[in-house]
Amino acid sequence: MTNIASFDAFDNDQQIAAHQAGLVRIVLEGDTDVKLFKRFWFPSFLETFQFIEARLITGAAGCTGVDGAVVHSRDEGIPAVGIVDRDTYFRTKQWQNLLSLDEIQINGDWINNRVYVTSRWEVEAYLLEPELLRPWVTVAHRNPPGSEEDCERALGRTLAACEALLAAMPFFTSQHHESIPAAPLPFLYDKPIALVMKVCSEKIALATAGSQEVATQIQALVADIIANQPADRSKRLGFLLRYVDTKRLFYRLHHALRIKDATNWVQLAEFMRMRNQRPAELEQVLTSVQAELAV
Repeated sequence: MTNIASFDAFDNDQQIAAHQAGLVRIVLEGDTDVKLFKRFWFPSFLETFQFIEARLITGAAGCTGVDGAVVHSRDEGIPAVGIVDRDTYFRTKQWQNLLSLDEIQINGDWINNRVYVTSRWEVEAYLLEPELLRPWVTVAHRNPPGSEEDCERALGRTLAACEALLAAMPFFTSQHHESIPAAPLPFLYDKPIALVMKVCSEKIALATAGSQEVATQIQALVADIIANQPADRSKRLGFLLRYVDTKRLFYRLHHALRIKDATNWVQLAEFMRMRNQRPAELEQVLTSVQAELAV
C-alpha cells in the first residue's frame, strides 16, 4: 500500500509519522484505551497499526470524536478504522441496541463499515476476567495480601456488583433521557441491591412522564437480560459486562472487593500482559482489519 502526499496536506506531526510509516490507524476513544492496546494487549501489532486517540487527530474526544477522526484520516490518505465502547448506544439513547440479546449484533457491530462497537460496555471491562480476580484481590487489597475468604468470594461479589448496577439501569436511562449529567450517586457503590432498587424507584417516581416511560421500557429489557444470563458464573460475568457501566462497576468493586484504589485497573492489565492474555474479540477485529487494509 503506497501513499504519496505533500507534508503540507497534514495537520500535525502525528499524521506525517503515520503516513511515512505506512501504518493503519486504529482510532480509540481515549488515552487509557491507547495504553491498553499499545502497551498491555497488542504490542505485537505495532508494526502494522498506529493506536491513537481521536482527540489528537481532530480535537474531539470520546466516542463522538472517533468516527470524525477516522473520516479525517481516510481523507488524508491514511487507512483507518475506529473502535468505540458499547456505551456509545447509551449516549445516543439507542436502548434496544444497548441492551440487545442478539449475539450477532453484539459480537460484530460495525457503524458505517468504519467504526467497530465493542461487545462490552467499555474497553476496561475486558480486564475483568474471572481468573484475574483472585490475584487482583491478593495484591490490591487494602490489607494485602487479601484474605482467602475475600479471594474465594471475589467472583461472586463481582457478579453481585454487576447485578446491582443493572438494577439501577432504568434510573440511569431516565436521567439521561432528560439530559441530566451523571452524578456520583455514592449509594450505588456500597449499598445492597434491594436498597439500590428502592432508591432508584423513588427517584424515577419524581421524574417526568417521558422519563418514567423510558424507565419502564428499560425495566423490561433488563428483565430479559436477567432471565437469559448464563448459569455458569464465569460466563455470566462476561455476559453482564456488556450491560453494566464499567466505571461505576470499578467504584463498586472498590468496596465489594476491598480494593485500595477505585480506579486501579493497572494490576489487571499487567496480569494480562504477563500471561500473554488479551481480549479475543478485539484481537479478531485487529486481525480482520490487518488482512483487509494492511500491506
